Amino acid sequence: MTSTPKSRFKPLLVLALCFLANTAIAGDSGPAIFTTEGHSYIGQYSMADATLSVAIEGMKYQGNFSQTASSQVLVSSTATGAGPWGKAFLFASSAKVMQCQLDSGFPKLRGKCRNADGRDFRLEAEQYS
Repeated sequence: MTSTPKSRFKPLLVLALCFLANTAIAGDSGPAIFTTEGHSYIGQYSMADATLSVAIEGMKYQGNFSQTASSQVLVSSTATGAGPWGKAFLFASSAKVMQCQLDSGFPKLRGKCRNADGRDFRLEAEQYS
């Protein structure tokens, strides 16, 4: 029995479709947990559009995170206020800002944040699987 070109590519096509289906199901968003002084606040983050949001004591903060270029991080991470991986700026409607220094970005977003009132938060976010 000889195989035709079509039959040889069929297993590859099935494998590619399975991979794409798993990628779509896995998603690219998840919960973002901000912890301070024994309190936890649960927000959301999305890797696809690099957004992060959380409501803390009735005030909703939302914004974007970004990876800092590795050359900038090594030279001036303290000067730019970025962590080893990147930074985030979250804005509230009251014009208050929360700044975050990110230690890692994918698949887990982790770092330290400080709001306008000077409260420090530990951020941990992970994709849904």
